[in-house]
Amino acid sequence: MLSLLSLKVCFSLITFLTVFLGLLINFAENHLPVFVSQLYRYGKFSYKGNERNWTLQVPKSWFRHFYLFGSTYATLVFAVIVCLYLNYVAAPPSYLVYVLDVVDANRESNVSSAAVFVASFLLMIQCWRRCYETIFISVFSPGKMDVGHYFLGLIHYFGAVTAIAVEAPGFSNLGNSNISFRLNDLSLFQYAAMTAFLWAWIVQYDCACILANLRKNPKGEVVTVKHKIPQDRMFNLVSSPHLFCEIVMYSCLTVILWGNTTFPFILMWVLANQVETAFLTHWWYKSHFPNYPKSRRALVPFLL
Repeated sequence: MLSLLSLKVCFSLITFLTVFLGLLINFAENHLPVFVSQLYRYGKFSYKGNERNWTLQVPKSWFRHFYLFGSTYATLVFAVIVCLYLNYVAAPPSYLVYVLDVVDANRESNVSSAAVFVASFLLMIQCWRRCYETIFISVFSPGKMDVGHYFLGLIHYFGAVTAIAVEAPGFSNLGNSNISFRLNDLSLFQYAAMTAFLWAWIVQYDCACILANLRKNPKGEVVTVKHKIPQDRMFNLVSSPHLFCEIVMYSCLTVILWGNTTFPFILMWVLANQVETAFLTHWWYKSHFPNYPKSRRALVPFLL
């Protein structure tokens, strides 16, 4: 029986609300209470009406807190995985086991130790790269986001990292928990997913640099916080290639962790969130820049 604190339940609800509210915003926003728009929209496509703001907002630059937390937590879990799978410790620390018991007391491992090792490493370097970008590369506008978005970001990284550990060999408390560590346990599909993940990882970093450079002069000094049309490389194909890369990376992690029944719920949430954000971004660019390239798609090159 699923606990209300189960990651599957939690991210199912988050995904449902994201899709449901997104559809209302997209097709019936004029008929919604103002606070719904204020709650859902943020940044450049935040609600611009004159009505009183009914939501508590924080600076959009607080995005970096997501990655500081995610990087720290992902590194901690990865360190435990390394120590456990290389036989430096006999069992995970009690505090981590307690967290896993809270989110899923009856967890079973159906994933190889090698897959868990690779997936946790890839997610860790993704968190650290995004942390680096938000601190040293990105130039944030004075935009705001609802405090709900802020906590949702923290929940996401807690959930993504925990979803890997909760069904990992040596961490589960039911069924097979063989912690034998062999990289040859990985299939060709998993190696292909690793390659695709690293491609998306590099491209997303490139996108962050392109967006930041729109607000900097050739010397790297910030000269504006205004929005401009991004150009070059994947931005010539889609409005939000960085969001497309996010979907690719989480899809690849799902393939690497094939057999893990929790991580697909993380993927569903990422897919719902990135698709909605990509369309809001695409529509915003088209409404604010009359010369916006008509051939450019919202999210998926040549398709969507």
